[in-house]
Amino acid sequence: MFPQGFHPVNDIFLPDITTPASTIPRLDARVKYYFVDYGISSYFPAGSQPQPVLGKAGRDQDVPELSDTVPYDPFKVDIFTIGNVLRREFQNVGFHPPVATYHGLISVQYCSNLGFLAPLTERMTQRVPNSRPSAEQALQEWRTIRARINILHRHWRLRGPTEGLLWASVQDIFHVLKFIPRIFRWIGRMLRRNSA
Repeated sequence: MFPQGFHPVNDIFLPDITTPASTIPRLDARVKYYFVDYGISSYFPAGSQPQPVLGKAGRDQDVPELSDTVPYDPFKVDIFTIGNVLRREFQNVGFHPPVATYHGLISVQYCSNLGFLAPLTERMTQRVPNSRPSAEQALQEWRTIRARINILHRHWRLRGPTEGLLWASVQDIFHVLKFIPRIFRWIGRMLRRNSA
């Protein structure tokens, strides 16, 4: 997304802190996101059977089964944690108030147009671990949800929760203007794919 790099603290600038950093949209850069925390993870060598684990030192203290005395499935904890991150940071389900935007970018703030995530995050954050989907099931459910979202909504900007109608309209128009070149690139890719 940052072909020339960026300053580690102020990412809208290059490392010299005076030159604006150029960016490539996430859709064009094909960004991959990884959710990791190796400091508190459990290791299961290849070919071994995963075993229940003990410990309360998880990053997410909302996980109901964390315990120093009762063993639990670490993979179900991962499912809960990822579902809870989506709920807390994007859907704001009963947690912190929204955080202000930073130079027009939404940063750790819930969004008003992500209601389609609710059924998945609800299943992922069930109190009873066996009621949660496996990683494969959660991924399949996400793919099913994503397939139902129309292409315009899929590429639409994230809306802040307190945007007034006028400001939201201005932002939406600006987004559409930025989106038009992407539409033409997408049409070109589809035409090339169909002619091959």
